[in-house]
Amino acid sequence: RLPEAETVHRAASGSRRWEQGVPLTDLVEVVNYWRTGYNWRSFEERLDRIGQFRTVIDGLGIHFLHRRSTRADATPLILTHGWPG
Repeated sequence: RLPEAETVHRAASGSRRWEQGVPLTDLVEVVNYWRTGYNWRSFEERLDRIGQFRTVIDGLGIHFLHRRSTRADATPLILTHGWPG
């Protein structure tokens, strides 16, 4: 469900278009692309080639990707995203 259109002047240009958040017309374009144009299966195949794993840490189920660097002296990097925040 999409939100109501913003109440700021739609003809505003530049950063003013974003005074009330993402302009509805921009959001509709992105949603339509994700729904009809993005190739999810292709991306799933890329993820599968990296290596996906699941584990439990302190009772919390974790899904992660693991990819080793080609460099033996590489510093390990962990990127995380969770909820909330």
